[in-house]
Parts: sequence; C-alpha cells; structure tokens
Amino acid sequence: MAADDLSAPLLRGVAARAKTGRSGRGVGILTLLLAVLVGVAVWLIAWPLLRHNSLAGEPIVTVSLKKSSADTAGDPSDGALAMRESLSADKDEAELAPTSNSVVTITIHRGIAVDHEAPTEAGPVWREAPAAAPVQTPIRQLAKAPDPGLIEAGAHGAMPRIGKDGRRPAQAYARPVDAPQATGGKNSQRIAILVTGLGISAESTDESIRRLAEPVSFAFAPYGKDLQRWVDRARSRGHEVALQLPMEPFDYPDSDPGPHTMLANASPAENIEQLRWLLARMTGYFAITNYMGAKFTASPRALSPVLDEAARRGLAFIDDGSSPRSAATFVADSLGLPAVTGDVVIDAGQSDESIEAALQKLEALARERGQAFGVATALPSTIAAIARWADGLGARGIVLVPVSALMSKPSPSY
Repeated sequence: MAADDLSAPLLRGVAARAKTGRSGRGVGILTLLLAVLVGVAVWLIAWPLLRHNSLAGEPIVTVSLKKSSADTAGDPSDGALAMRESLSADKDEAELAPTSNSVVTITIHRGIAVDHEAPTEAGPVWREAPAAAPVQTPIRQLAKAPDPGLIEAGAHGAMPRIGKDGRRPAQAYARPVDAPQATGGKNSQRIAILVTGLGISAESTDESIRRLAEPVSFAFAPYGKDLQRWVDRARSRGHEVALQLPMEPFDYPDSDPGPHTMLANASPAENIEQLRWLLARMTGYFAITNYMGAKFTASPRALSPVLDEAARRGLAFIDDGSSPRSAATFVADSLGLPAVTGDVVIDAGQSDESIEAALQKLEALARERGQAFGVATALPSTIAAIARWADGLGARGIVLVPVSALMSKPSPSY
C-alpha cells in the first residue's frame, strides 16, 4: 500500500478511486456507439452499390422476352403482350410490338422499364403494329357530269338537253341497275328511297352522302351553296341526283318555297322562265321533282307547259306524293314523260316511332305489289333511321333500288 494511501484521510481516498472508475466506463460506451453508427453508415452506402440497383428495396419484376422465329406476321408473343400490359399502367403501349428475334431482359419498376440487358442481336426496336384494313365493297361511281353532248347554253347557264345521238339525261345520269335489281328478282321485292332537301345544310348533306346506301337517290334544292360540288360528291359515291323545283302551295305566300317559285296563275312563259333559271343551277341530274307545290301540281293547265319543257330536255319527273290532289302522273303520261309518284312520305311524323312505322309500311307495300317508293327529308333523325333500316334489307327479301329503276318508260315522241 502506498504511503499516500496510508496517510490520506479515509473518505478522500475512496472519492478519488470512484472518480477514476466512472471516467473509464464513459470512454468505453462512447467508443461502442461510434462503432455502431459507422457500421450502419457503411451498410447504407454499400448495400445499393452491391445490388447494382439505384432503386433497391422497391418492388421489381424482371421479364425475358423472345420473339419467335416462326412469327413471321409480326404479331407480339404472349410474353410481349404481358409486358405491354404492364407498361400500360403508366404509358399506353398497347400498339407496340418488338421486331427483334433476340432475348431482351427488361426490369419493370412500378410499371416502368428502368433497366435492361443488351440483346444478343440488334436492341429492341419498337414499331406500331399495322391495323387490319377494313373490307369494303367497291363504290359504283357515276360518270362525271356534265356530259358535253347533253348540255346547251342558256341565258342563266348550262341546261340539260337530248343529245344529237338521242341520248337523254334521264338515262345518262341515272344510276345503272343490274338485271336482278331491275326486275326485283324471282323472290325479291323492290323499294326506292328519295331523300330531299339536300344542299341547304352542309352537315345534313354530308351525313346523307356518308351514311346512306348507294341506291338511295338524292334531290337537291336549287338554293344551296357550292351546289355542284355537293352533286359531284354524291354522284362519286354512287347516288343518282334529282333537282327540286319550288312550286306554289295552297297557302302561298304564308308558306313560301323560295325565289323563282312557279305559280299556278302565272303565264306559261313566266313559269318556263322560272324553270330555265332553276335548271341552270347544277348539272348531272336525271329528273326534276316538286318542292311543296300542292296548288301548282293540282292544276294541269299550269303544270303541262313545265312538264312538256322537261320532256323536251330528256328529263324525268318525280312526284313526291305529298299531295293527294296532284295531277302530275296524268300530265306526265300524256306527254310521254318518264314519271313516278311516291307511295309513302317517310317522315311526315318526326318521331322515331312514326318513321319506323312508315318504313315498315313501305316493306308491306313492296311485298303486296312488288315495289314501293318512299320520300323523306334530309333530317338527322330520318337519315339515321333509313341507314339502320337498310341494313339487312336483302336478308328480308327486299332489294333497294334507285328511283330511276321504278320509272315508266318514255314515249318516243321526243
């Protein structure tokens, strides 16, 4: 024992030894904590590097793809389809297909390709998968109008005429029909549809041309903008064309068909002048038809000069059937003018139910008499109804034909 220990007071020595012991234990605890912290830091830094993935700890899927060498059509394999479905969670890749024949390993992280191993051949090249081309029946385009041999110059523009070779606009501009369509066939009945009022509304005119079957005939009003362009387009889509003529109704002028209306009490010369202005609005039509005109068509005296002029020009006449008092068929027959009268006004009522009922009535008439003729206006609901109805018409034993196929034959007098 040291001399100092023997001579030092008892309590002073004990305190000194206690102080020394506490200091040594404190140094050991700090050293241990420091070592733990350094170890944790090293682990956090080293672990992602060892994994070679900057997104370590996140859910991943690795997919290996191989395009089959037998897949010559370029269709995606089942593996490619599964990968595209995963990619579509963040980006629509549904139309992409790999064109490489090599194996491609792609890592998907939350639906996104973030890493891939290089393929053994050219790297993955993506292209749009070609869409299947729709199967379409060729359109029977009608000949471009006018036929130089079937027009003559007038004070208001070019008008139709019978050619020097005897050809008539009523035949030249009509839509040709096959022999079975012309007769209706052994077990088929025929229906013709005329859609009127075209050329006024661009939207309705475009909808009619795009949606309605080619045999549906069109009647254009004489006041439309870019009228000839619409007529040419309709004919290029296989639709034969008629020209609407404004004629006096019973409540004229409260109901006014528009400028150049032919009047029942006007002189023949006045009405012929109006007719010639109207005939020059466009070319390529095979027939004329009334627009309104219940009073005018009820008067043989007023109607005869107009229809006589139409006959001399090789045209046909369509009575839209809206007036039960019309004398048009009687006058046309007396002049040798090809003519036909509508049996059913399809959209006399504007509801879907009434239009559907009118179309069913047309079918019943066709089965009873062998043929029927319906007239409609170019309203959106009417266009849609006719388009739906025409689908599957052949399966019901009915042939859709142009209006010209129902015309009476012209007299050789002109």
